[in-house]
Amino acid sequence: MGYWQKASEKPKLLNSLQYLDYIDQAFNNSNGTENEHFFQPKIYEYAEKYFKDPRNNEAVFFDETIDRSLYQYVGNTNWWDQIYKKNSFSQQYNASISGGNDRTTYYSSFTYNNVEGLYKNVNDNYQKVNAFMHIKTNITNWLSVSVKCHTITIKEIHHPMDRLMDNQELLFCTRIESSYARISSRWKLLGTRTSCKPSGSSKTSWYISI
Repeated sequence: MGYWQKASEKPKLLNSLQYLDYIDQAFNNSNGTENEHFFQPKIYEYAEKYFKDPRNNEAVFFDETIDRSLYQYVGNTNWWDQIYKKNSFSQQYNASISGGNDRTTYYSSFTYNNVEGLYKNVNDNYQKVNAFMHIKTNITNWLSVSVKCHTITIKEIHHPMDRLMDNQELLFCTRIESSYARISSRWKLLGTRTSCKPSGSSKTSWYISI
């Protein structure tokens, strides 16, 4: 099954003129002044020109009367839209099979989950594969043998905000809890083998019950 997802809440951002106005308010509140600008007056002129007519005015400009060594920026960029997608597509599939006869029964299941992140320019992804198999056979009226195999593989790729452009890949193993078989009204684990690799983990257990 595939499905679309999006951010649960999108913040409302200030435009360039609103940002300048809020900076001025903070500046005047902290200094006890009124109607004074934090930036040089030409910054407000350039910002208003670009806001009203972005096609014929530059967001990035150089004016030596403002600063002889630095370029200035008065763009009206919505950084949320630049970083995040509007939505992303994810998938989850489940399948199982079971059957048997009077002596032997079996059950097997498989789950695949792939969740795509919302970042535009980097790979932000979560994948999980879960496979389980259980076979039980009655050798005699008082002896039965059971084998269970359970494998979980998880792969995650995430990007901290301070290193958004890095392609960091985080692989880790998951813990699988033990289960037990019944012998003479008691549950006992007869044997188990667990392997843990950077790409995931797997566990196989052997049981016998009387």
